[in-house]
Amino acid sequence: MLTDWLRRRWRPAPPPAPPLSPLDFTAPDVVQDPYPYFARLRREEPVHRGAGGAWLIARHADVQAALADPRLGNAPAPYAVIAPRNRTRYLCAEVAGNTLPFIDGARHAALRRTLAQAWAAQLRETPPDIDAHARRLWAACPARGQFDLLHDFATPLAVTVIGEVLGVPVAAREALQADARHFLYLFTAMPSHAVREATDAALGRLRHGFAHLLDGAAGPGLIRRLGGAAAQTLDREVLLDNLALLWADGIGNVDVGIAAAFAALLRHPEQWQALCAQPDLSPAAAGECLRFEAPAQFIGRVVQEDFDWHGQTLRRGQAVLLLLASANRDENRFPAADRLDIRRPDTGALSFGRGHHSCLGAALARGQLAAALQSAAERTPRLHLTQATVQWQVRPGHRWPHALPVTVP
Repeated sequence: MLTDWLRRRWRPAPPPAPPLSPLDFTAPDVVQDPYPYFARLRREEPVHRGAGGAWLIARHADVQAALADPRLGNAPAPYAVIAPRNRTRYLCAEVAGNTLPFIDGARHAALRRTLAQAWAAQLRETPPDIDAHARRLWAACPARGQFDLLHDFATPLAVTVIGEVLGVPVAAREALQADARHFLYLFTAMPSHAVREATDAALGRLRHGFAHLLDGAAGPGLIRRLGGAAAQTLDREVLLDNLALLWADGIGNVDVGIAAAFAALLRHPEQWQALCAQPDLSPAAAGECLRFEAPAQFIGRVVQEDFDWHGQTLRRGQAVLLLLASANRDENRFPAADRLDIRRPDTGALSFGRGHHSCLGAALARGQLAAALQSAAERTPRLHLTQATVQWQVRPGHRWPHALPVTVP
């Protein structure tokens, strides 16, 4: 017994953790579960140089401050494929230079004001019946026994809602939907020349498709609304590219966000059952799921002038990635941050950014997620994941499941 006591008493200290390696968003373990890596960044190196050379900002307070910091701009880094120097070479660079997320200053303010006013007026005067769409689409799914919640429910819901808001005819939606995913490559590193070429081709088709709709818009919708007064003040290609942005973002981050939320809840069955017992908690549950599994892991900025931050020197022209997903799991802002809690008070998740560059469609996206959760919780409490492990796409900057097979016994 004395020997056992001495062994316990003098047990050697565990070896120190190895130094942080540059974080690689394409590493398989990071793709599958980035949150332990984010937690270590917050503890040890809140301003970290990632594997691609960009600075990663990990803590909630720092990310929130950076979103409003004029020393960090939105125009792409000089070496990026979508940088202004490539406008005449690649369509993706031209489109980036025309759209809200990649411009600053007075030009951004004027364009956002035009789009935001039209967006708000459209939703105020002709709001989509999101609840009815969600109920209709969900009613067709559980009867199958097994279905893919992402592709059979979430994507059709997102396409239906943004199509109705913009005024995209049903017959035109399938072709435009096929190109929407490529638009969102503007928000991450192009993985290959082939993807860049495919993205340019898709952007060209989106421009052509929205030009056709803009010229022939007869029904209600944002396209017709912007085809009036806004068409007199905006360059035509700027208008077309921002319509494509609203379309692509209204599908590509919404449907995967819905799927990721269901994945989180079904992997925490006590939370799913709590929601099924009180479906009116769906708006709060939607906010918590967006905090817990933000579909956009980071947003990019570019250093405008040299400055020091947490012992690191950030140089003009360097890329900075604001880790929204890490900020949303910051224990200093969210108690028990790694625990899903649908009754958690709204305490400042940054899933849609903050300030002048926040997501224009954030409220619409939240509304779709809440409607999706409520439709399922009211009708299908025995819903569960078909596979224990969710497979996530290798797509830096995006937390997107490949699919979400579910079963209704």
